[in-house]
Amino acid sequence: MADSFVYNTGSAGHIWLYKSGDPWGSSYAYECKGCSYGCVYNLRGTSGYQVRRRSNLVDAVDTDGDGVPDSKDNCDTVDNASQKDTDGDGKGDACDTDDDNDGVADTKDNCDLGKNADQKDTDKDGKGDVCDTDDDNDGVADTKDNCDLVANKSQADTDKDGKGDACDTDDDNDGLLDTKDNCPLVKNADQKDTDGDGKGDACETDDDADGVPDATDNCPKAKNPEQEDVDGDGKGDACDDDLDGDAVPNATDDCPEAANADQKDTDGDGKGDACDDDLDGDGVLNDDDLCASTKDDDQVDTDGDGKGDACDDDADGDGVPNDKDNCPTIANADQADADKNGVGDACENADKGDTEPAGDELVGEAGGCSYGGTSRPTLGALMLLSLAAVVARRRR
Repeated sequence: MADSFVYNTGSAGHIWLYKSGDPWGSSYAYECKGCSYGCVYNLRGTSGYQVRRRSNLVDAVDTDGDGVPDSKDNCDTVDNASQKDTDGDGKGDACDTDDDNDGVADTKDNCDLGKNADQKDTDKDGKGDVCDTDDDNDGVADTKDNCDLVANKSQADTDKDGKGDACDTDDDNDGLLDTKDNCPLVKNADQKDTDGDGKGDACETDDDADGVPDATDNCPKAKNPEQEDVDGDGKGDACDDDLDGDAVPNATDDCPEAANADQKDTDGDGKGDACDDDLDGDGVLNDDDLCASTKDDDQVDTDGDGKGDACDDDADGDGVPNDKDNCPTIANADQADADKNGVGDACENADKGDTEPAGDELVGEAGGCSYGGTSRPTLGALMLLSLAAVVARRRR
């Protein structure tokens, strides 16, 4: 039996002993007096006795007075009633120099109750990550932080995958690492970059880099700073497959910039009349051509009305259409035809070289002659030129 006991209360302590082998025979009773709480009371001459009953006494020495007998105290010389032993090594934290048993002394351990041999401290606040409730010190507790080791107070998470952008290697979740993604915050697996500026179209505000923002650019994918739009359809010429809006695609339109749904091409040169500066292909530009849409190489204009004979339905200007005129290149409004052969007298006389109209008088003079009346000395030459023009036209 122990021969010393600890006083447990302020009242008198008692102990009843009995002799081994004689439980109800020889016995002794001791009263502990004059001792305050926690003092040790020593019994003498108790060898061979056992405790039958006691009051206000504990049955062993408690050196540190923490209420735990030394025999059971994991820190018998250091008060630690809780007997806390973090690392479970049998040595209470109160007297253990390495409470978490991580090989780092508590005096140097940034987490003395949390095992962390590496002493990692992300936010450098002196408190190791193992025991720090906010490792990145961004004001968001690790248990709620979508990037617990990277400060990101905003908690931005573009792709909503539960991993904050600050620590997500693919923020838009398009399969491309942010370090290689030309739009790291906008999904664009194709990485299309129209203007080749290194910024993908998906996140570019001016895809074609023409200085006009995509929001107002009539060709956001085709460079056109001047924003030309021939047909005014809101689609710039640079990206419009029907520039003139005539419903004929540019690729097959013989006048892509001039509306001509009928695709008329008088001279068959592949260039539509709407944009051809020489409609009849006679080598004379429309602005100078007496017959812009009728081939007229010689540009003859018998009646001088500004309309070439080739396209004038009254070449001689006598008021009789060519198809009814018995002398289409010589004015003869009366259509006189003495021999009724279908050729007007005006033409027949011209063929004969007779330039004298009936009734004219020939007056002789010494050394020469002169014409009187209404005779015209140059009429023959004029008729010959006109006849030549008619023949040339008929040959064509």
